Amino acid sequence: MSGSVHLTGTEAAQGAELAPISVGNASGSAVEHRAGDRTRRNVLVTSMVAGALALLLVWQYAGMGIARRAGLVPRQQHFTAVYFKYPARLPGAASVGRQIELVFVVDNREGAERRYRWRIILTARARSIQLAAGAVDVAAGRARQLTVAFDVPPVVGSAKVQVDVGSPPVGIDFHLRIVAPRTVSRSRVRTYPAGLD
Repeated sequence: MSGSVHLTGTEAAQGAELAPISVGNASGSAVEHRAGDRTRRNVLVTSMVAGALALLLVWQYAGMGIARRAGLVPRQQHFTAVYFKYPARLPGAASVGRQIELVFVVDNREGAERRYRWRIILTARARSIQLAAGAVDVAAGRARQLTVAFDVPPVVGSAKVQVDVGSPPVGIDFHLRIVAPRTVSRSRVRTYPAGLD
């Protein structure tokens, strides 16, 4: 077994940390050499990937302003979003006089604080009725939730309830079937003998 190193006991514990382990005869040094090449290659590839990521981050943050001024990157869009907080809870039908509560959100993406005027309008049979109105201040990049309650007006039939926010208005709406309030006729009232109630 020429070319092999065999250590036992204490020598093995000390030698394992200090001397490289070779395998076989003359080919042992080639195995050690190839392992060193792999390590250097892994370090080189890792360094190249890290360098590429660093360049990408520099371009992303520092170079983005230059690219935006050159028209290579679109400018940030400014807008206002309005939406119902709980769209699944919007009523499909309601009787005259019933109170409806709407919860909607005004989301300011305009880049600066804004005061939004809002109003809720019911439109039925080519007639519009303002149900509620107000104003709300919303900081830039923030959203405000509003809860507004109103009574259903005496307009029976199909109607559209619309929330308009801002100027020009951003609107959201839902359709509502308005029915007459339920009345109980005397002919349908049953009376029971005493003791059966």
